Amino acid sequence: MSEREKQLERELDTESELDFSTEIGSTQSEQKPERDRSATKADKGRIRSRLGSLADGKAIGVASLLSILGIFLVGLIPLVPAVVTSVLGIFFGVFLYGAVASESRYVESGLAGVLVGAGSVLWSYFPLSMFGASTTLLGIGVLGGLIAGIAGQYFGRDLRDGLTKDIEPKR
Repeated sequence: MSEREKQLERELDTESELDFSTEIGSTQSEQKPERDRSATKADKGRIRSRLGSLADGKAIGVASLLSILGIFLVGLIPLVPAVVTSVLGIFFGVFLYGAVASESRYVESGLAGVLVGAGSVLWSYFPLSMFGASTTLLGIGVLGGLIAGIAGQYFGRDLRDGLTKDIEPKR
């Protein structure tokens, strides 16, 4: 019997032993058998492998940190409103990330822009967001962050492409 056949047989055995019936008010222990835990871990692994290719957590974290650094640096310029500071800071932070990163990461940059933009607007206008028009402010932060994140990634990738492209002599 091959290894794959043994694995399929084990999966069939675990599926047939599962009991999904529960009664209301029953006092059954909530402890799962070891086989159920391993099946749950396998299911999570499959989900992660499918969704993992969509967005990378490390890339989102790096883009978010660079966006926060960009907001801080743009915030040092006097007389610039907080919303403009947030959008420009996100743009410059993700622009730097796009210029340095070896792969294009538009989804991660957009998510980082959304998270940092919403957080920045809520942080800048905390009393108003708690007791006033928080949905409007969140909408501005999310939309501005999304646009700034994707645009920053695009222009950063374009700069990287232009700097790394070989120059061909004219003939």
